Amino acid sequence: MAQVINVLEHCRLPPSTSSSASTAEFTLPLTFYDVVWINFYPIQRLLFYKLPYPKSHFTGTIIPKLKQSLSIALKHFLPLAGNLIIPLDSGFPQLRYAKGDTLSVTFAESFEDFQDLVGNHPRNCSRFYSLIPQLRPESIESGGARVSAVLAVQVTLFPNYGITIGSVHQHVIGDANVVTGFMRTWASINKFDGETELFDNNDNKSFLPFYGREVLEDPYKLTTLIFNEMEKPNPRQESESNVSKVPTKNFNFNLRVTYVMSQVEIQMLKKYAMENMPNLVNPSSFVLTCAYIWTSWLKSMEAIGEEIKVDENEIEYFLFAADYRARLSPPLPANYFGNCIVPCIAKSTRGELCGPRGLSIAAENIGIAIRERLNDQEKILKGVWFYELREINWKRLLSVSGSTKHDTYDADFGWGKPEKYECVSIDASQAVSINKSGKYEVGFEIGLSLPKNQMDTFADIFASGLKNL
Repeated sequence: MAQVINVLEHCRLPPSTSSSASTAEFTLPLTFYDVVWINFYPIQRLLFYKLPYPKSHFTGTIIPKLKQSLSIALKHFLPLAGNLIIPLDSGFPQLRYAKGDTLSVTFAESFEDFQDLVGNHPRNCSRFYSLIPQLRPESIESGGARVSAVLAVQVTLFPNYGITIGSVHQHVIGDANVVTGFMRTWASINKFDGETELFDNNDNKSFLPFYGREVLEDPYKLTTLIFNEMEKPNPRQESESNVSKVPTKNFNFNLRVTYVMSQVEIQMLKKYAMENMPNLVNPSSFVLTCAYIWTSWLKSMEAIGEEIKVDENEIEYFLFAADYRARLSPPLPANYFGNCIVPCIAKSTRGELCGPRGLSIAAENIGIAIRERLNDQEKILKGVWFYELREINWKRLLSVSGSTKHDTYDADFGWGKPEKYECVSIDASQAVSINKSGKYEVGFEIGLSLPKNQMDTFADIFASGLKNL
């Protein structure tokens, strides 16, 4: 059953007054790192905080403070209060903040079981949807352009138990680096009652955005090429794939579960790799974790019997993104606002990945995908990766949402660190989320959304595989 909430307030929040926010217009052109995400399904995120306060404290103290701190944070992240502008006839898409633009913010009250929702055990996906806001509907402005909001926020109280901060954003505005930077900025302002800490603390200051586009090279006009190609149909990529903005399936009957890979379990994987994978040279924790998830997922698919029989020679794909800021020449600042990630694609046959050397083959191919992608800037500038994406059979793909490089749990609004993070949009994107653990200093959280029969099978395969390492 879907969760029931009571909407307490809905408002349109402007950035706080400043020299930048009071300008008539602030525009930001998109790069080829951005335009590839235009048709991607919006990212839905939830942060759960334990906060044992009644509704009176929420409405009288917490809401006013959150609104004030969010308004100040938007002053530094103006595009998030603005819109994505896509001309209908000619011209190129851009992010635009115009004076008077506002962010849609909802405050609500839930009567669900907070303690159950923050667990790692299987929970019905439908219980999370009402905690996520909706982006304002797209409109057409008089000049002849599609205008769509890029962000919406919802804060929901579970009286005497906790709070969730839910958000939905278009990926075109920026990658995980941008989103975690914004959340950390908002949290810091709320916790310290203003901006002082942002500028006194060098660590916090590093999250304030750098908007410069002039340092990005596009010698092959890849931005224009990709934008034009995005409008063309791709027969290998169907509407239910993870690049569709509108999901065609009902995910209310899926289950959501979180697996936590501790340092001990990661070391077990590394020990196994050293003893059984002679071709791997110092594999990273991320590579081994991804390899283990990929092979476990494929084995679970095979065990439940897929609708269409898959030949052992069928190519399977594993897709994940790597931050490219530091590898560019010249490198981009860590606080660059926008997308600067490149897709890494590992592939192998179903028979190899489900066979006795499956984990080794998966890890080897993921490692190769990283090395080949990150060590060839020329191929990135030419867009080789984009054409590889268009050749993928999306029915045979497992992709990763999230990043292990950025700490999702490092957003303290003055209530302590989050109790739990959930990436709700993996329901529709059919991806697996991988993020830093909120429990362990070294470790990963793995989020999955699957039908019950596959979830049960995956759980058995995942647990027994670790036990038998």
